[in-house]
Amino acid sequence: MQTVILPRLDEDQKSGMILEWLKGEGAEVEKDEPIVIVMSEKIMMDVSAPVTGKLYKIFAQENMEMPVGQIIAVIAEPSDDPNIVSRFVEEAKRSLAGVEVKEPRKPEEKVPISPLARKLAEQYGIDVATVKGSGPEGRIVKEDILRAVEELKPEAEAPPRILTIPLTGIRKIIAERVSSSHLAAPHVTLTMDANASEANKLKETGISYNAILIKAVAKALQSYPILNSTLEGDQIKQFEDVNIGLAVAIKEGLIAPVVHDAEKKTLAEINIAVEDLIRKARENRLSVSEVTGGTFTISNLGMFEVDVFTPIITPGQSAILGIGRVVDKPQVVSARIEIKPTVTFSLSFDHRIADGAVAAQFLQLVKKFFENPHLLSS
Repeated sequence: MQTVILPRLDEDQKSGMILEWLKGEGAEVEKDEPIVIVMSEKIMMDVSAPVTGKLYKIFAQENMEMPVGQIIAVIAEPSDDPNIVSRFVEEAKRSLAGVEVKEPRKPEEKVPISPLARKLAEQYGIDVATVKGSGPEGRIVKEDILRAVEELKPEAEAPPRILTIPLTGIRKIIAERVSSSHLAAPHVTLTMDANASEANKLKETGISYNAILIKAVAKALQSYPILNSTLEGDQIKQFEDVNIGLAVAIKEGLIAPVVHDAEKKTLAEINIAVEDLIRKARENRLSVSEVTGGTFTISNLGMFEVDVFTPIITPGQSAILGIGRVVDKPQVVSARIEIKPTVTFSLSFDHRIADGAVAAQFLQLVKKFFENPHLLSS
């Protein structure tokens, strides 16, 4: 007999939502077979069966929010004594009686529809009563809603319509975390231009800007560890590990997969890790370990033609580095004006933890390593 618990998908996560059960109560399941989709503020993830057996009891309904670590199901193995399993389930029910949970919202329309399809319908303003379901027993599934969205065409001379998008799920929790970070930590942002000539040469060999930046930041943090820290109450706690998160835009919002122990990895190793993490993020295949443990974050908006911006510090960290696009700018070189590829760095830091001079010196060192990437091999 094995329990299935609501996993912690994020370091600061306190609760999670049961998005969809892939197996029903009483169904036979195989070890490592996905049985339920859960959601945190950063990611949706399949939770697999820890053993082969029968999904004996489901405690959490779809759309229900529960605290991290709580039992959401019990799997009975073939060799289990049914009486023992039954008694365990009854005890688990009693222990869950005092657990604070948010009950699933009752849908107004009496239409069989999956939770994922319902969220999409709310997002796009689709009346589910007009959609024909293609799932079992006419249940509306995700593909039915996407098809309805494609079929929507604006009517000629129709008055303007307002689309109301509920602030729920990942988007809601991101909003709460960003607001909390901005209100709690006094943000100060410093900007600095860097010459990207040498980085461009390295990029031609297959090493990405992101890999160079992650290594440059990791190396600079070894000299300025105060920016690799967090503030807990009246104590500043410096992280021993240097784990760099790279913000990646996905359909559901923003996620920051983490390159762990970046200061110990070579540029080539970081480059491979970054490519793998970005691909997994866009395919929604990141593991829990790949999205937790970050101590510093980099947010690169250069591909969107952004030059300068003010990034918001990730909760639990003390600084974040924003990267703008690479553009040609005039620079003075040996008393001559030359046109050089230039990128702007925007460093936001928690002024409670570090002063402006320290943050500026750290940013100067990041710039030095970026402009001279051969130093990153030492």
